[in-house]
Amino acid sequence: MQQKTKKQVILITDGDHVAQHVVEEAARRVGGRCISASGGNPSEIDAPALIELIHDAEGEPVLVMVDDAGTRRKGPGEKLIEQLATEDSIELLGVLAVASHTAKVEGVPVVASVDRNGEL
Repeated sequence: MQQKTKKQVILITDGDHVAQHVVEEAARRVGGRCISASGGNPSEIDAPALIELIHDAEGEPVLVMVDDAGTRRKGPGEKLIEQLATEDSIELLGVLAVASHTAKVEGVPVVASVDRNGEL
């Protein structure tokens, strides 16, 4: 098997239709790629297939959505995070926690945020 170079990946912890639209647009704006196949509520793709799609993607960073549909225990999205975080062929740049289309939630107070200039 040919040695693959590390791909730069950002994980997004949401994959519903609202998040997917926004993530696809964000990838387009930064010149990266979005793996839409990992979207869904919950994510249904398995780690080996997702890793292959990541390496096949042209451009970086590769934005990958993972979703567990609010499962209280470890869901499919969290399992994908674990597998991708330990994958030697992936450079995980970060994980963006998102809840874009949530019912029955009052919200989460923002403790800190980073603006478009990288300022805290």
